[in-house]
Amino acid sequence: MPISESTPLFSNKNLKYPSPLSLYWRIFHWSNYILGGVSFAVGSYQYFPAVSNYDLGAFLYTLGSVGFALADGTEWWTNNRVGCFYYSDFEDSFERDACTNYASSDTLFGKYQRAENGLNFFFSLLGSTLYLIGSVLYIPQLNSIIAGTQIFIIGSAIIFFSQAWKLWRVVSVKEGSAVHIKWKMLLHDLPGSFVDTFAGLGGFFYFIGSVLFLPQYDTSDDATFIAAVWFQMGGLFFFFSGLALAVRYFFTENYPH
Repeated sequence: MPISESTPLFSNKNLKYPSPLSLYWRIFHWSNYILGGVSFAVGSYQYFPAVSNYDLGAFLYTLGSVGFALADGTEWWTNNRVGCFYYSDFEDSFERDACTNYASSDTLFGKYQRAENGLNFFFSLLGSTLYLIGSVLYIPQLNSIIAGTQIFIIGSAIIFFSQAWKLWRVVSVKEGSAVHIKWKMLLHDLPGSFVDTFAGLGGFFYFIGSVLFLPQYDTSDDATFIAAVWFQMGGLFFFFSGLALAVRYFFTENYPH
């Protein structure tokens, strides 16, 4: 599809829901996402005791956090805020195509059903934003590394929660009044499932690593090494998530088009 026929990056004027993701949009989104994955993977290496290049580590984390925040913000604003925030231009198409099995929009439950996806993706954006704040505080000259670590803990927990929520929404199928877990639903968009799984694992490993980097636990080079291993694994999982996203965007049609 030509770029001119698709949705611009930050436009809410297209009445069709979901908006098609143009090649330009996918390249922009993926480039920022993989920038985050690469920067976090390389940045984590700087925290091993034998390297201890904290200036470079903080710079790479900040660069990567900017990439993640841009990617998550773009993804939330395009399609995923619909039902949750500022979506009147999409409302008719959204109600017709996505809300046929929802409760009335006049009810609290119906409002939640429409907003759930937007809230889920907003948590991803919130986690990336906290990473950005924490990364800046990691800059040694600011003397705020402990505060940065504490914010990383919160951001990592939010990212893990957000990705787990996405996967839960995929596998939980409501049949009548009962909810059944159907793992085979993950196969409908396998690259997308890997994107969310790897990102969730990245958040989990950074959560543990950040806790271990707190001064009450980081008391020796051996302890630092263990914490850095958790960081390194988290960075690698974020990178793997970016690779899975490339497969989804450029080798499948598992996205709005």
